[in-house]
Amino acid sequence: MKPPHRARLIAALPALVLAAVLALAPAAGAAPSTPQQLLAKGDERPAEYSALGYTSTLVTTSVVNAVSALATQATDPDRFFLAGLCATGVSACAGDVRLDGFEERGRGLSRPVRFTARNGSTISAHVWATSSGPARRPLVVITSGSIQAPEQPYWWAAQTLAKAGYVVVTSDPAGQGQSDLLGAGADALEGVHPQVAGNTFYDGTQDALDFALSSPSAPYCPRPSRGGTRHCDKQQARVDGGRASAFNPLWRLVDPDRVGLAGHSYGASGVSWVGQQDPRVDAVVAWDRLCDPSSVPASCSRGGQGGPVALRVPALSISADSFLGVEVLQGPPSDPAAKAAPSRRYSAAGIDTGSIGIRGGTHFEFSYIPLQAFRATRRGIDLAAWYTLAWLDKYVKGDPTADRRLLSDRWRRDRIDASLDPSGGGNLLSDWSTSRLDVRRADGSRFRCEDLRAGCDGQVTDDGQRADWGFLPIATAKDGTPAIVGGQDGPAAAAPPVPAAAPRLRVRLRIGGRPTDRARRVRVIVRNAGSAVAGRVVLRAAAGARGRLSRTRVVLGRVAPGRSRSATLVLRRRTGTRGPVTVTAQASGDGAQRTARRTVAVR
Repeated sequence: MKPPHRARLIAALPALVLAAVLALAPAAGAAPSTPQQLLAKGDERPAEYSALGYTSTLVTTSVVNAVSALATQATDPDRFFLAGLCATGVSACAGDVRLDGFEERGRGLSRPVRFTARNGSTISAHVWATSSGPARRPLVVITSGSIQAPEQPYWWAAQTLAKAGYVVVTSDPAGQGQSDLLGAGADALEGVHPQVAGNTFYDGTQDALDFALSSPSAPYCPRPSRGGTRHCDKQQARVDGGRASAFNPLWRLVDPDRVGLAGHSYGASGVSWVGQQDPRVDAVVAWDRLCDPSSVPASCSRGGQGGPVALRVPALSISADSFLGVEVLQGPPSDPAAKAAPSRRYSAAGIDTGSIGIRGGTHFEFSYIPLQAFRATRRGIDLAAWYTLAWLDKYVKGDPTADRRLLSDRWRRDRIDASLDPSGGGNLLSDWSTSRLDVRRADGSRFRCEDLRAGCDGQVTDDGQRADWGFLPIATAKDGTPAIVGGQDGPAAAAPPVPAAAPRLRVRLRIGGRPTDRARRVRVIVRNAGSAVAGRVVLRAAAGARGRLSRTRVVLGRVAPGRSRSATLVLRRRTGTRGPVTVTAQASGDGAQRTARRTVAVR
């Protein structure tokens, strides 16, 4: 007969085994989601705008928008936009109606503007900011998606960024919303249809940026069309007639040395391309999603001009698990890392980057469209606002405290998502697609995490923000609300201060001309690869004894994070001398210093 304690142990063995299995199992929310769980996530936002109060406001807004659109077309016979799907701004095209009346309700400044695109079409747009805040502020241009996506669905981002101290431009892309369907004269069909040609989301991004940087001393004049025509005369005629804006009405607030781009869908391809191509741009955020304009062939959609574009500025991708939501029923993707592939190529080029996936998210996380067919999660838009703001604060504004928000692990344990998700949720990061970050902190150290959902060393638990952070309380708060940037309960200064780091300068030398030339041109390029501004860079360059280049001192001025400045020097040979010459360039500013040397031939 077995001892009693042994019998009890054998009887309890199944329970002990079960307890051990449960102890070794992944934590709640860590197991891969089922297709049914992800599909249910898409019902969260429709429940928000199906509420009776929201629906009644949407009906009222739709009527007001339709009347306004018809009046605009009737009083401006040069325009042609009413044939567009979202021309009247009704129903699904109205965006989030809780954001209407931004200026009328004392939330900030919202100025409607019109300007002429390079193909001669008239673009309808808005400029956003706040009356309170710094005298000079960074600029962000937002490019909408395609298939009749007007600017209204992206006002969540515009208003959140405006409250955070940015000047923001949103616009209806040519052929969409209340922007003209056709260009002018010989360029009438340039870029038509936008979905096929794609010009709108590339050229249109740059046109909007040109307008945003215009001022009374440098009024807006569109660039030449792809056909070579310049429509400045049309722009001026419309300005003279009071039907277009000569320049950005909030130009006094714009700091032209700090510029960011954000775009969705086809617009994400446009900003991915233009952001790397246009030297005025400091950083890019691509909503579903980032592409690699440097690859051959480029992974970006059609529409960009020129060949592959070299990667140069930090770029963040935020993507979703599916397009409409129902696709998740087909099961997880064969390659969970596929959506992060462009981000990894930026890493390979030494560019700060990231790729964030939204669990159960759809393509419409980033465009608020109040119609049942456009399914989305409830908190995906807040996650997008969080990372967009943190990324631009770090790389455009040059705020070293942005690291705490960018490296926060809050989206792995979000209590609002946990309360909404029937399966418990709480971790908003996709378990079907890789989420990663590869960035340099303000103190110069590197943070690289290839699985943010699982978590990595170096992530921040206390990011200084309230647990229920969301875009809506920020966007709808009164202008001048203290510390609205992060949506905290108290001033941001209450958090432990993060010391500002010195800029990190890089110096490159480019040699022009042939060795037989009487003179060689030396271009010195100084890049600030850090997150702090180099307030004043003094460039000193000199050549070796065999070249005639006296010691040169050039003041390049401020170099913002991620930006470059350059100077061109001429190296002339001395009579009767030949052979190699060593060129040395040194840049220094605000505690940072860097030197570069090149040996060149002189005959």
